[in-house]
Amino acid sequence: MKTALLALGLALGLAAVPAPAQVTTKASKSLLRIKWVKGKTYKYAVNVAAMVPGQKRPMNNAMTLKLDVTDVKGGIGSLKYILMGAGSNDSAQTARVDSLGKVLGKADLGELLIPFPEKAVAVGESWSQTTSGSSMYGKSTVAMKLTYRGVKNVNGKKVAEINISSTISGGNAVGKGTGLIQVSPDDGMVQSMDQSLSMQTKMTDSKGKTQTMDLPIKVSVTLQ
Repeated sequence: MKTALLALGLALGLAAVPAPAQVTTKASKSLLRIKWVKGKTYKYAVNVAAMVPGQKRPMNNAMTLKLDVTDVKGGIGSLKYILMGAGSNDSAQTARVDSLGKVLGKADLGELLIPFPEKAVAVGESWSQTTSGSSMYGKSTVAMKLTYRGVKNVNGKKVAEINISSTISGGNAVGKGTGLIQVSPDDGMVQSMDQSLSMQTKMTDSKGKTQTMDLPIKVSVTLQ
């Protein structure tokens, strides 16, 4: 389970699968918090499309991430989650996550949740997060910058938007990414996330020669 989640986390630029977030706005600033509700189930459709050199069409990897909230105490949600698809049909795992998206204890899910800032933020304000972990590319560090863009009307619905900018380094892969998360202020759920990554990987062939490969990746995450 850990290998699959870390690989997905790296592909997403650690802007990972969004957590449900409650948006409360007061005096031009918004407080982002997770509001866990016992008995709720969140199901995300995830697609990672990589343009492999020499191919005319991108290689799509479709996955599903299902999260069940089994209990809530003091604002901390107890979750059962499973990642399915793309050869990653693993058994369910558990985690405890607080209202900021911070995993309490050790759990692979922590590689996929985006942390929210401790204080309320105004439009244009940013917060950062840096994480490290092992993946198919070796040990990598991902630095994220998240910027709040406020509540907007998109296709007739109100959404709170957050921009993502990420930098990946270490191991056999480096890259940069940009993306956008849309959060529903009404029901407290992240509705979608789209991100474009420009990755560069290094591989050594049978003769010991190192080759560099550019790997553009597009990631989409949608609440079903």
